[in-house]
Amino acid sequence: MSSYVQGRTYATKHRDVRERFCRPANKLGHRARPGAIKRGIFRWLVKSLRLRYKGNDFNGPGMPIDAWTGVCQPWTILALRLGKNLNWTDIASAAVTLFLIMDPLGNGPVFNAVLAKLDRGRRVRVVARELVIALIILLGFLFAGNFILGFLGLSQPSLSIAGGVLLFLISLRMIFPGRAVEQGEEDDDPFIVPLAVPMIAGPSTIAVLLLLSSNQPGRMLEWSLALLIAWFATTLLLLISPYLLSVIGNRGARALERLMGMILVILATQMLLNGIRVFVQSL
Repeated sequence: MSSYVQGRTYATKHRDVRERFCRPANKLGHRARPGAIKRGIFRWLVKSLRLRYKGNDFNGPGMPIDAWTGVCQPWTILALRLGKNLNWTDIASAAVTLFLIMDPLGNGPVFNAVLAKLDRGRRVRVVARELVIALIILLGFLFAGNFILGFLGLSQPSLSIAGGVLLFLISLRMIFPGRAVEQGEEDDDPFIVPLAVPMIAGPSTIAVLLLLSSNQPGRMLEWSLALLIAWFATTLLLLISPYLLSVIGNRGARALERLMGMILVILATQMLLNGIRVFVQSL
């Protein structure tokens, strides 16, 4: 088949798709009616992506149309339906818990002390590298949580009790910190230890992720979003920590860290009580 015929065939197919699924559309980027989208886009999704659409309850706004090509964007309607099905209250609660455990305000002075000999550009690259490594480690434990627990023969109550005790000890250290940061003979460019592990991907953070994945494994997308939100907030605070510390000072940073520690004490106590209750009910 010649290139002219191939190009004409592609153009005809492309025009048919626009006329079937994206009617009406013009160069100003008007929105198509939801009824036309349901008859077109979902039929195309089911056929091409093997998705199964149950119900007919989409009453949201019309789908945006690309102003130049007039091609509908099916990922937009998927994002709308996905956001509708997620429990954002639980996501926010888990994200706040993970953010408090990561403790960016308390780890900020440690990061600055370890990277004090580096210039600004190299410090930003090292912090970004260590945070990406920590995120990969945490995602690995989140998705491999059930396999790890099954391989080690651990039960959910034991993990909840151990996580509560560990989180309680971490929170006490945040409320009553030591007099000085312990520093050994570290290299100028630390790798993984001690910044990524255990500062960010510490045992308490891993224990909470294992607990979330083992309790409700069907909500991995929500827990992943919570982890990404907490990691992004931690990354932002650690990147601007030199400027933040210059504004609030060391005393302000210590006060905020102790406040976060008090909140973590309450969360740790609740986690410990939940583990004890489940263990007693299983006897």
